[in-house]
Amino acid sequence: MTKSPNIKCTVGETRSYLATKGGVLDHFAYCLEVIKQWVRVDELFGREFQSDRELDGKVQIIGQSVDGPQLVVEAKRLTKA
Repeated sequence: MTKSPNIKCTVGETRSYLATKGGVLDHFAYCLEVIKQWVRVDELFGREFQSDRELDGKVQIIGQSVDGPQLVVEAKRLTKA
């Protein structure tokens, strides 16, 4: 795999530009689409992060949905952002 690209800001022309909420959300959606070209992304919306821990060379992530059920996911890596 080649080096991942820097994602150009789509929100405004200058660093001093104050983006709107909609502009920031649109930019995040754009970034997600660019990132998906480089790595696998699993979107698990509607859950609140509870905890993570390393286990046998993997990361175990625990989340809780708003209606109660807990979700446990194992991954090679975890990026908290």
